[in-house]
Amino acid sequence: MEKADVVIVGGGLAGVSAAVSCAKEGVDVILVEKYGFLGGLATSGFIGPILGHTIPSKKIPIIRGFVEELVYEMHKEKASVSFEESVEIGHIPFNSEIMKLVLDRFIKKYSIKLFLHTTLIGVVKRGRKIKGIKIYTKKGIETIEGKIFIDSTGDGDLIFLSGGKYYFGRRPDRKVQSMGNMFRISNICEGWEKDKEKIMEALEEERRKGNLSIYNSRIFNKGSCYGTIDFTPNMTRFSGNPLSVKDLTEGEIFLREQAYRILNICKEVSEYFKNAYISFPAQIGIRESRRLKGLYSLNENDILKGIKHPDGIAKSAYWIDIHCPLGRTKNVHLCKSDCPTDKPCIMLEKYRHLLPTYLYPPNDDYYTIPYRCLLSVNIQNLLACGRCVSATHKGISAIRVMAPCMATGQAAGIAASLSVKERKKLTEIDIERLKRRIRKQGGDV
Repeated sequence: MEKADVVIVGGGLAGVSAAVSCAKEGVDVILVEKYGFLGGLATSGFIGPILGHTIPSKKIPIIRGFVEELVYEMHKEKASVSFEESVEIGHIPFNSEIMKLVLDRFIKKYSIKLFLHTTLIGVVKRGRKIKGIKIYTKKGIETIEGKIFIDSTGDGDLIFLSGGKYYFGRRPDRKVQSMGNMFRISNICEGWEKDKEKIMEALEEERRKGNLSIYNSRIFNKGSCYGTIDFTPNMTRFSGNPLSVKDLTEGEIFLREQAYRILNICKEVSEYFKNAYISFPAQIGIRESRRLKGLYSLNENDILKGIKHPDGIAKSAYWIDIHCPLGRTKNVHLCKSDCPTDKPCIMLEKYRHLLPTYLYPPNDDYYTIPYRCLLSVNIQNLLACGRCVSATHKGISAIRVMAPCMATGQAAGIAASLSVKERKKLTEIDIERLKRRIRKQGGDV
């Protein structure tokens, strides 16, 4: 049986941020990850670039800390833009393969005990507290005990298995944002720019005919393949339940076919793609799943009014970015009350008042994510970070992108360390002390 002060499940960017931030405070950490590498959807799903770390209109960073540290290390390997460049352009393109290596180095540097190829399958509880987690490895079923547990699985798996209360989907139909896949097109010939408009028009024509489930024709995204001539397009869309194996299976197969069709269209219309080939992601891209029922839920009002909470542990200026839960593509990806779809939609027909009418924070401003969004209403020693924190359907759409996820991860890791070192409940931590420790690690709160 393994033991640690803090046990983190999910080795995506939020989980690594939590683990590193916690270990910096001198606390023993175990990090559990189902794949053979770290990075979550940034590496397994080619999702990129990193979004949400600036106020774009002012070109100033509002999320630093672990994000800045990661970019610094990536840039040293020529695997991303510099942090200064990223502030200018408002996002962080990176190389997903080198990111795996850089994240490994963080784990080694801070002596974090890492369990790769390890699946969470159960929880051992005592009253309202988690005593340990059950994991499955090639050796069989094992137990890891801890004092504080952090769910950074994205899907809220630890929340669910511990009996933690959670939300799922929107009102009234409980649908979540559509899924998609970002694939990689390689071996493109130089000079492809000459056929850019021709390629986009061909893809758009196939979308209009109903042959492609894409919400844009901008194939030329380089979000997670920085430093190469490759593309990692963010175009496809699939409506389904990310907790349903049936839907996930159908989605994986459907989206691979869609991606391959996109490549073949490029080959048909452009000689620059004649020798190009495709790489599929290890898994489908999930935007929304379970969300912790916390002591507070970030909501539409917080975002649109730029609310600054007294217990704010992270800033964000990202917007309400809801990809159509029905998988429609005519409306690009803005699910709002004036959606132009001409197909049946229960939200437009009966619940238009529940849809957002405006999507953005006040100009040149930001909102904060409260510490309470990380705290479970019924599990005393559980924190959440990343895209399974406590928020409404609209709220999570604004903080599901990677920079805010890393910021909540950093806050969760430091909060866990304070709970352990001071022998306090998570709800008893001094917020100002937590903020000071976040600032000490370079965060902006």
